Amino acid sequence: MRKTQTILRYLVITSGILFTQSIMANDLTCKAITNEDLFIPKNVVDYTSKTIEVSQKFGLPEGSIYVKATKANTLSTGKFRVSRRHHITFTISGNQPVYIKAIHGGMLGKGKKDKIFIGQNSSSYALISTLQAGYTQGENRNPGYYVQNRTKRKIRGEDFVWLSSEPETHISFGTNAGGKFNSRIGLELCISSSNPR
Repeated sequence: MRKTQTILRYLVITSGILFTQSIMANDLTCKAITNEDLFIPKNVVDYTSKTIEVSQKFGLPEGSIYVKATKANTLSTGKFRVSRRHHITFTISGNQPVYIKAIHGGMLGKGKKDKIFIGQNSSSYALISTLQAGYTQGENRNPGYYVQNRTKRKIRGEDFVWLSSEPETHISFGTNAGGKFNSRIGLELCISSSNPR
């Protein structure tokens, strides 16, 4: 299992107030959730999976973690993708609290945004990756968060990665980057050794 190794310090924007928060990230064990985990075929659009147990990925007992994907889109590689009109939502259930690491591919065309959407009662998320020059981050009204390319050219940078500050049960991904499925996304679920079940 892969473990994040450092203490992450990040800025979280909440209700227009900028503040600093710390997470002991070496306390988290994170695993990627793939199309194969959820029995989602390659090359599909708006595919809704059954609720699938993924407890075994973490070596946890039955009933610990379940995941459902709603309106999932995949390419020939099986990677999840979104477009302006096709978003993806993941719902997490079970008796094991999980933190969510939400990932967008780091390439954006001029003026475009990649977004994540969270619930009204969700905890705050922080962008824990490093933004390349020309990118800005902010908060959606929906609510949620975004990264935007503020330049007049395409930028290729490292992936945009957000981490929830508390255990969560759902996350949605979106973009305004055109009608094609050219925005790669990823979901990782993280469990804390200080919050076992």
